[in-house]
Amino acid sequence: VRLFDCLALFASVFYLKKKVNITAAFTSLSIITITLLTSIFYFKIFPACFIEPGGLTYFKIGAEYFCMVLLAAVIYFLNSRKNAFSKKVYDLTFFSIVFKIITGALFTLYRDVYGISNAAGHYFWVLSFYFIFRAAVETNLKTPFNSMFYELSKTLSELSKANAVLVNEVKE
Repeated sequence: VRLFDCLALFASVFYLKKKVNITAAFTSLSIITITLLTSIFYFKIFPACFIEPGGLTYFKIGAEYFCMVLLAAVIYFLNSRKNAFSKKVYDLTFFSIVFKIITGALFTLYRDVYGISNAAGHYFWVLSFYFIFRAAVETNLKTPFNSMFYELSKTLSELSKANAVLVNEVKE
């Protein structure tokens, strides 16, 4: 689930300004989900992540590190497209991703499924969803026009500033 979550976030950064084909996206995600579920429950070929009494497997630890690298790349690309978001949405999204990275780090440390590291990882994961919820849902429900017309209002503000500069230059 975490790997799926990280890959979806990574892909989403590249579709910020593009129109997404909903049918193709839904079909692709359905195929991936069905493939994963059948590899786990039917074919039973999905690698184990935790083995009693040894603890985490190399697959699980490697997958968590891979997620952390993907999420760091998401922060990098998100930062390079920072002007596409309001400050509030950017900050909430940024904190969500940071908490996801902390989650991954904690999920590489636990030796016991009931241990403090595993529990803390889940708490940070919930916090990451809280922040992404606030960024995506709450912001768009409370101020939908701010989100919809963010770029338009930003361009209007820039034009207004440029107009003021031109007026001052004409006066001089």
